[in-house]
Amino acid sequence: MADTATKTEGIVSVEQFGAKGDWNGSTGTNDTQAFLDTKAFIESNGGTFFVPSNFNCYIPNGVDLFGLRNIKIEGTLTGLDTTKEIIVGVRAAVTLPFKGHVNRLVNLKLKVQGVKNGDLTVNTAPHLLLWADSSVADIDSLAYSNFHLGKVDHFEINSLGTGWINENKIFGGRLTNITIGGSGTYYHNHNVFYSPTLENSTININIGTSNRLLGCRFEGSNTINFGSSTWDNEIVRSWHNAPGSFLRGQARTSFTDNGKGNSC
Repeated sequence: MADTATKTEGIVSVEQFGAKGDWNGSTGTNDTQAFLDTKAFIESNGGTFFVPSNFNCYIPNGVDLFGLRNIKIEGTLTGLDTTKEIIVGVRAAVTLPFKGHVNRLVNLKLKVQGVKNGDLTVNTAPHLLLWADSSVADIDSLAYSNFHLGKVDHFEINSLGTGWINENKIFGGRLTNITIGGSGTYYHNHNVFYSPTLENSTININIGTSNRLLGCRFEGSNTINFGSSTWDNEIVRSWHNAPGSFLRGQARTSFTDNGKGNSC
């Protein structure tokens, strides 16, 4: 039985609910049930969901941690493939604070939904999805939040129906692919990226307006596409590896604009 007294003090560790964190890349314990038990305790008693730094937890099919306001994953979570999701966030209808830290995901997608005025740090992940679904009131929007990124292979803003994702700030990040829109019909807008590193990257802004990528560091061969349902999006380069292009404006970054008034 878990020691309740230690959990009511703030930090609620998955280890206390039986997680082993012993995945070595091929064998180890499936820690999914321990994650669910930890979540259930916090929903009733409060606290911060915690994974120790020396843990590599095997969560083969992902896990739904939606509803937890404080998450601190200092270790590694490993899944089967990036179609499996770690879901985090809180109810969009009420402005509840959300604070999250995710150190490292392997073969898992991190899906964030419903967050307003939140703050999330992600050090390493193959896929980070900011998500909204207009048919579900609790996750019909995501806005006014800060995201601090390390290495994220695919950063995506997307939704179903008219679910909206606006006015978020994304800081840093070494990003290989960026996608905005494409699944729903809403024009996601006023999301601002600050100083991302883009090396051999692909940027597809399919649906959206007035999104900004500022202070971008480009290197290698990059592909930038603005879809027909876009306008007034802007990508500003601060550095490029082409000789003599170290000053902004000395060299242009090529792009395809099928929308209106997009610039790079």
